This record gives sequence, structure tokens and C-alpha cells, in this order.
Amino acid sequence: MLSIKVNRHLQTVNNYFLFSLACADLIIGLLSMNLYTLYIVKGYWPLGAVICDLWLALDYVVSNASVMNLLIICFDRYFCVTRPLTYPSRRTTRLAGLMIAAAWLLSLFLWAPAILFWQSFVGKRIVPDGECYIQLLSKPSVTLGMTLSAFYLPAVIMIVLYTRISFASRSRLTAELHSSRARTSSGRPKQSCHLKRSCVSTQTDTEPKSDLAISIEAETSVCAKQGIIKALKDSTDSATKVSQPSSILNGSNTTSQLRKMFSPFPSFSKTQVKRRRFVARERKVTKTIFAILLAFILTWTPYSVMAIIGTYCHFCVPDTAWTMGYWLCYINSTVNPACYALCNVTFRKTFKNLLRCQYRNTGVEVRMM
Repeated sequence: MLSIKVNRHLQTVNNYFLFSLACADLIIGLLSMNLYTLYIVKGYWPLGAVICDLWLALDYVVSNASVMNLLIICFDRYFCVTRPLTYPSRRTTRLAGLMIAAAWLLSLFLWAPAILFWQSFVGKRIVPDGECYIQLLSKPSVTLGMTLSAFYLPAVIMIVLYTRISFASRSRLTAELHSSRARTSSGRPKQSCHLKRSCVSTQTDTEPKSDLAISIEAETSVCAKQGIIKALKDSTDSATKVSQPSSILNGSNTTSQLRKMFSPFPSFSKTQVKRRRFVARERKVTKTIFAILLAFILTWTPYSVMAIIGTYCHFCVPDTAWTMGYWLCYINSTVNPACYALCNVTFRKTFKNLLRCQYRNTGVEVRMM
């Protein structure tokens, strides 16, 4: 959170989602984990019924908000990959704020009323003194519905989204690879200049050009340049035919100056660099999404399975298993920073500067990367 605050290069739409996720994880670390630890160490709930309900409401709302933030991050990445022409223009700060607000409000409406007001709705509180659990979840049908909406449905959606993201990324990478191979197989122009006809045709072409066409046009312009140079060297009246100042036609400077005038290679090399960066970025993002999806499934599945089993057969799940499963859900909030922030070079650089108390120079140092 501090990294996004002090480094303006991290203040992007994608990182606003991470900021919301970090807020949820921080609340879990500061409140949920500590109160649950107190409950376990004491062996009973010592803070009364009101604090119990407030803790449960906060715990379930924030935990579910963490899951919802993971979900909207997957949706955001899915739209970026599958709709690269239309979605980026709509991907504004306002849209990100609406998506984040929706994640928190959905979690709030799903859990808070059920935890805080259910006992008033049924007319009495059946949770014994010294214990703290959600009274509503004593009914199997309610437990099943809540578990499906809080874990299984988001997990299935995230798996489907990741699968489509992976296929779409592979398709784009394959297309880029084929395009690069096509340009490579075309080769650079030889001294004999076999592309003379193309040199003429590209000058009058007014149709939109593909990447491959632009590459070929760049190569054929080299052919045209070589023809001009040869004509200048062989002709005795080159000044009148080419209509260039006589200062560039004298001596050995003719070739070098014409190369500077007609050289297409700088733009060609920039295109190559951009494509390589694109391929590297696509692979990195796909791996990062896979890491957070895997972490989410591994940490939330045990408790979600036990929640359904325990509803129909409470004695089938030992107390130790309950405790370990609950803690695994909390550990997901511990793993999230490693899956997101630490996988980003700029985040790592900013983290290091903050730990060294060099936050004032963070922006400068990151720009020098």
C-alpha cells in the first residue's frame, strides 16, 4: 500500500485492484487473525456475544472481499486479453472504482445481515456462552448456499477465466511467433536487389499495411537506396539526375549521407523490441495469475470441504482440522502479496527502498531501471 502511495509509476488501474486486495488482507491480519488466536489460546470466547457477532461479521465480510478482489482481477485480465481493442479505452479509474465498490458491497450484503440480525429474526440466540460461531450456519441448507456462493462459485469462475486467458495468450503468442518467422524467412535484401518491383509498388500503395507489409517495405527501401547509390557512382551526370546538392555527391561521404537519409532500420528494431517485450509480459502475467489461482484453491479448499461435511456430520471433522482449515484461509491473505507485488520488478524495487527508508528517492530510482 505504501509502495503505491510513494511511487507514481505504481498508480495504475491494475494496482488499484491490488490496493483494495491489500486493504482486505491487512484487516484480516490486524483483527481477524488476532481475535481467532485469542479464541484458540483461551479455549473459549471471552469477549461476549456482541463482540463475537461483530468479529464474525468483519471476518467473513473482509475474507469474502479478498476473494471478490481476486475475482475482479481475473475478470480485468480476461477482458484485457480477449478484448484488446475495446476494453483498454474503457479501463478507467472510475470503472476500477466501481468494480472495487461492487466487490466490497456484495461481500457486505452477503454476510453482515445474516450474522448480525439472524438471531433477532428468529427471536433468540442459540449460541452458548463461551462459544462464537454463526448461528445461521447451523442449518445445512444455509451452510451449503453460503459456501457455494463464497468459495465454489468464485473458484469455478476463476478457473474458467484463467483457462480462457491461457488459451488467448497462447494464440496471441503463436500469432506473433508466426509473424516473426515470416519476416525472418523473407530475409534481408541481397546486393543484386531482387525486390526492385516491390520498391516501385510500395510507393503507390495506399491500402492499410500489416506488420509484415511494413517490414517488407522497409527492406525494399534499402533496395531502392542501393540502386540510387550505384547510379550515383556509375553516372557522370548524377547531380542533374538525382537533383541532390553537389555537396553530398563529392568524395566518400555520398554513401554515408544517403544511408542516414533513407535508413529504415531504427523503426524496424523498435518494432522487434516491442514484440519481444509483449511476449515476455504475456508470459509473466499468465504465470502470475496461475500462481494466485493455485494459492487460492489450495488455501480455501480444505475449509470449504469441511464446512459442507461438518454441516451434515459435525463429529466427522475433528476440532484440530477445523482450526487448521480456518488458518489456511487466513494464510491466503499472507500469500497474496508474494503472488502479486513480489512478482513485479517495480514493486520489489520500491519495497527495498521503503525498507531502507529511501522512500523520498523511490520515484527517481525506479525511473532509472
